[in-house]
Amino acid sequence: MTGHTADPNTDSTDFKMQLDAWLEQAEAFARNGDYLGAHARARHAQEEVERRVPCDSELGDELRALVELALRHYDGLVTSWQMQNVTRHAAFVARERAALAADQPDQPGAASLARRLRYRRWRTALANGFKAPSPGTRAPRPASHV
Repeated sequence: MTGHTADPNTDSTDFKMQLDAWLEQAEAFARNGDYLGAHARARHAQEEVERRVPCDSELGDELRALVELALRHYDGLVTSWQMQNVTRHAAFVARERAALAADQPDQPGAASLARRLRYRRWRTALANGFKAPSPGTRAPRPASHV
């Protein structure tokens, strides 16, 4: 983007104060952890500088450099924040997969556990003199469990 030639009567002090306010707002966003908001505010400041300040002025070069520095700073914060999110997500996925894997191959499934318990009850019932139940019925419990 190129700036237009500004009217010499334009009050550059007011614009510089406005620009400082935008950059302070960007810093406030960053302090509160809103790096995307900080980047957006600095981007807005850059657009306003491009729109309102002449290309060939010394003040314009100074303001562009100031805003460019702020944008690079917030770009770095956004990139760092995004990498932290990726790392947190990867840790979460690994933790969830580990939790799922812990329940499956090494641990007996619920069906095999139920079969073993049923077998133990039948074996105990037979050892205590009860006759084996017919298929599809439950084994009687010993009197000590009633």
